[in-house]
Amino acid sequence: MPSYSYTAINSDGFTETSSLRAADLGDALSILSSHGLTPIAVKEGHTVDSWWNRDITSFGTSRSARSQDLEDFFNTFSVLLKAKLPLTSALRFCEDRSRRRAFRRDLRRIREAVENGASLSEALAQIGAVFPLRYRVLLELGEKANDLEKASADAADMLRQEGSYRRQIISALIYPSILAVVSLLVLGVLVFVLAPTLAPVFDAMGRTPPLMIRVLSALNETLTSNSAILMLPIGCLLALAGFLTTKSGKVLRVIRNIVPMAKRYHRQRQTYQLCRTMAVLLKSGAPLLQTLEAVSASTTDVEFANHIGRVKDEVSAGAELEEVLGRSDLIDPIARALLQVGHQANALPDALKIVADDLGAKTNETTARAVKLVTPILTLLIGLGVGSVILSTLSAIMDLNDIAF
Repeated sequence: MPSYSYTAINSDGFTETSSLRAADLGDALSILSSHGLTPIAVKEGHTVDSWWNRDITSFGTSRSARSQDLEDFFNTFSVLLKAKLPLTSALRFCEDRSRRRAFRRDLRRIREAVENGASLSEALAQIGAVFPLRYRVLLELGEKANDLEKASADAADMLRQEGSYRRQIISALIYPSILAVVSLLVLGVLVFVLAPTLAPVFDAMGRTPPLMIRVLSALNETLTSNSAILMLPIGCLLALAGFLTTKSGKVLRVIRNIVPMAKRYHRQRQTYQLCRTMAVLLKSGAPLLQTLEAVSASTTDVEFANHIGRVKDEVSAGAELEEVLGRSDLIDPIARALLQVGHQANALPDALKIVADDLGAKTNETTARAVKLVTPILTLLIGLGVGSVILSTLSAIMDLNDIAF
């Protein structure tokens, strides 16, 4: 069935550009009319976004929706479904409410597919990895059980709990970031105003300027005579960002091998996400193998994802889940014991939820303690660095008084 792109006026009087599938041009016009749209132009072929509206990814990473976008979507979507709003109307409302253009376009494509007769799970599959596999599986199960409201609420809850960790880290870095910006402004005043003022005074008196004044003057001369050198630190920062983006897994593994506490925290965090996802999916009726595949696809840790992939293969070959999981030290020991008990009692989803709640509380407590330490430590380091420069500059000013008197 061919696709037709169209521009039409909707019932609110706004112009709408999109595409649909129809048997022929007459069928496309009939579909538009049934949706309350007045066509302005209809032609065969997909709607192609302008190049400036297309998604551009850096460092070879694949495009996927941001966690905050997904959390906002599922929160709104579950509330609208609870209010008994039709599926397409709920999708349209979420589309209009989305703050990011790329995600809004993805929601538009989902809505169009649903309006053209596709199920929600089929529409999600058409846009690829924008929605992580575990959420696609969850919505597919909810759709089959005619309970999309609960499925979307479960997804929103998962994202909310994971988002609390991210928000704690961001809140801990706000004050040090402000302090760093202010410190840079102070250093800028010292380099471009104070140092050029004090250095000639020492030269006029036949004295060698103090070390800090000489350093600041040299930095001022370098920056003012060759402004292109400013591109060097910017380039280094971009290169570092690219390296951390593509090699972050290896960097984190090195840190975990050096710092035992980091390794234990990472193991608890990964096990929490494993148990949380499995508990929700299994309770929704997902098969065990599909659940393991979703868990493997959702984790960002390559080593952990590979381990879950091996677990899936062995379980599909007839091995017991708790036995295979227990062979690796990537899984928290307490989780291994509780999973064995839950599997023997034929209550695996309940056991997974207990483990997830316990590890979630532990990791949140560890994160809260770390966050409380991050702010004062960064503040102290920034303060010591800037304070030493300021004190050295004040010492130079006092030397001028000694010379004068």
